[in-house]
Amino acid sequence: HYTNVNCSKWKRGCYNCPNLQDYPGALLCDHSKKNYQIKKKSFTSLKNLTIVTVSQWLANEVKQSFLCNYPIRVIHNGVDINVFRPVGDKAKLKYNMENHFLILGVATVWNVRKGLSDFIKLAENLSSDDRVILVGLSQKQISQLPPNIIGLQKTENVEELVNLYSSADLFMNFSVEETFGLTTVESMACGTPALVYNSTACPEIVTEETGFIIEPHSIDEALNVIKHIKSVGKQYYADNCRSYVLKKFRKEDKYKEYVALYQELL
Repeated sequence: HYTNVNCSKWKRGCYNCPNLQDYPGALLCDHSKKNYQIKKKSFTSLKNLTIVTVSQWLANEVKQSFLCNYPIRVIHNGVDINVFRPVGDKAKLKYNMENHFLILGVATVWNVRKGLSDFIKLAENLSSDDRVILVGLSQKQISQLPPNIIGLQKTENVEELVNLYSSADLFMNFSVEETFGLTTVESMACGTPALVYNSTACPEIVTEETGFIIEPHSIDEALNVIKHIKSVGKQYYADNCRSYVLKKFRKEDKYKEYVALYQELL
């Protein structure tokens, strides 16, 4: 998670880590230099290594690391298009939001990188008919939300998640650090346009026909996107979102890409 702290030491050698509290967590000792040396020795000792990244952004990062002399292929992540599909507005009915504009955000863990604070800032500027649902929050985070944000804990129920994706008028990924952005693709598979930040791999999976790319932390831009969706309607983007995922991110197609690569390397 080096981009969030604007650190580029990984390109030449880690030391004096500015992010010790994160991953791998450490309270007192800084083992970043030793860990870097161990990793470099382990990986560069391999003679027949091909690296697969899930985004072009990540591939470009790898080319600046000690792995730069190895062949690199990009194979995006895929989704099950039979699971993630449009199913109507069931979640709006469940949460009594039939007459509201619904904004959705989903994360496994909501931390600084995932943009929880930006959602709270956004909520302060929303219209009275706008609502936000955030999935993956802790109980403590839920207790601190403003009234126009509904917080849900992490769900293992995929159909519940599909209902939320499908019911949302706009999916927002306020993360500033993604190697791919699977939730963004899942939302588009359900026919919902996505808004992402112009950061790391996020803009790589959204087009003008399927969503919006704005500058990080630009709440004004996000509000303008909401106004636009309200004016043209979600359905203006729905079919394009679905067909785009069918063309670019079917998991079966990604399996075939891996099989083809394995056969090429044999």
